[in-house]
Amino acid sequence: FNSVLVQNIIFKTCAKSVESELFKIHSELDIKGSSNNDEYVCKNLIYIHIGVHNASNKFNLEKQAYNEADFGCADESGFQPRKCAIESTNEKCRKGSILRTDLDLVTLSKSLSSNGVQFPVQISSDPGRFVCNYTYYKSLSYSNQLRRQISVNSPQIHVLFLHIPPIHSIPITQQYHFLKTLLQHLILLVTPQTSSKLHTLSYA
Repeated sequence: FNSVLVQNIIFKTCAKSVESELFKIHSELDIKGSSNNDEYVCKNLIYIHIGVHNASNKFNLEKQAYNEADFGCADESGFQPRKCAIESTNEKCRKGSILRTDLDLVTLSKSLSSNGVQFPVQISSDPGRFVCNYTYYKSLSYSNQLRRQISVNSPQIHVLFLHIPPIHSIPITQQYHFLKTLLQHLILLVTPQTSSKLHTLSYA
């Protein structure tokens, strides 16, 4: 298979900044894998968001995000919503409603846990209600909108949020190895015989 890492962006821990960047990234969806190669067509586009979970000693594959912003402290811009809906565009966007990734996290988790090294990985259903959850919900929402708008020949869009532990729990070298292995298994999961693009989006 063919794959390409298209972007690696570091976001500030700031909800409005993240929302603006996500909107720009999703709006500029490039269907072609390369403007210089018309024969290469991307079949799958994977957005991987990465944030640190300071209380964890495992890699958490987040399976869902909640339509709720409840910041225990202000983000870097001073924004601090409390128990508010992230989106309220229609009846389905009520506070606390859930958007889920379409990736098979059970299969992904098993493959990572039995990959010789046996990474400490688990599936999580609670990304918190701070900027990580805000980001994941907005990205899933934008992706759902794109699926309804783009053509049949456009790439399939997938979104995943990964919470990583602090480096005092798992050394940076092991985390790097995990991320490299995760990317490989994600590609195999969604595109066993085709091509894919990867966007990794993490936080300062």
